[in-house]
Amino acid sequence: MYNICLLQDMKHGKIEEGKATLRMKHTMEDGKQDPVAYRIKFVPHPNSKDRWCVYPTYDYTHCLCDSIENITHSLCTKEFQARRSSYYWLCNAIDVYCPVQWEYGRMNLCYTVVSKRKIQILISKGIVKFVIIPPYPNTEFRAMNT
Repeated sequence: MYNICLLQDMKHGKIEEGKATLRMKHTMEDGKQDPVAYRIKFVPHPNSKDRWCVYPTYDYTHCLCDSIENITHSLCTKEFQARRSSYYWLCNAIDVYCPVQWEYGRMNLCYTVVSKRKIQILISKGIVKFVIIPPYPNTEFRAMNT
């Protein structure tokens, strides 16, 4: 009951920024324990303005957004490799579809779209069709005949 009251206090702005977080009960690959899921930020949001002061972290939202958007392969740079265990753990803990997460060394590819959200837009608009084989994003990437 104490944790629910604390979360309500966070949500209603009764706790100072940086004084409390909501954490996931999990040990990550690099040994870090209980990654932060929500934190307090008194910064207006572009859409919800100042209605909220509790925001989710990347560790919490990354896998959920990928799952909701039916992403098959989440391509991340190497600095996210340590977060892979929390990515899979959270999907499994709440029993949702879990995309594959692959990390790659940062590289600069000219004339190649590697952002999964930009690729999804191209597919939904019927601009391209493809089979993507990470880490080779342009393998089987073909323009549709229009």
